[in-house]
Amino acid sequence: MQELATAWNNGDAAAWSAHLVEEVSHTVWNGHHITRRDAVTAGHAHLFNTVYKGTRQVFNVRWVRFLRPDVAAVQWGSLYFSHRKRRSSKNDETEVSL
Repeated sequence: MQELATAWNNGDAAAWSAHLVEEVSHTVWNGHHITRRDAVTAGHAHLFNTVYKGTRQVFNVRWVRFLRPDVAAVQWGSLYFSHRKRRSSKNDETEVSL
């Protein structure tokens, strides 16, 4: 999770998606669905250069469940910071990743 936070905070799309498998199925906080790691990387590169440029996130891991020794499901929330506003922790984003 720290690697994700660091990648986001550095605006580094390649690092953000480096942990994803090539055939990933990724659902974004707003319900948008993306398949394939290269599409996730390209999408985040666009975001980091436009609407999320200069933003920061702090992640809060809520739970981790190991499905097998090398695969875990993780639910986390995030607080989003920009030079314009801070999202309230009551409205933080929640994601689950495998």
